[in-house]
Amino acid sequence: LKVVNVIVHGSDMGHVLLSPPDISATAAHGCECVIRVVNFYRRELIKLPALLSLQLDNASPNKSHLTFMLLGLYVYHGVFQRTRARFLEYNHAHDLIDTS
Repeated sequence: LKVVNVIVHGSDMGHVLLSPPDISATAAHGCECVIRVVNFYRRELIKLPALLSLQLDNASPNKSHLTFMLLGLYVYHGVFQRTRARFLEYNHAHDLIDTS
């Protein structure tokens, strides 16, 4: 079982996305997690911020390319005015992320 925790700052909701164990942690899986959470807020008519800021763990160059394409599409289609992606360093400490 794969577990992805999504924290949306400014919201009182947490999001835990579960995937079967045979699903690989690929760029497509990461982008699908982002899409699911964004779509949840749009479906519930919850106002989205002008800036989508992502903090990603375990991102290879290939994952980065697909992620940047997704972020670009969000801006192109007017879902967000701006997007920002922050990739955590290799072998980083999880204190801030895991305790949030």
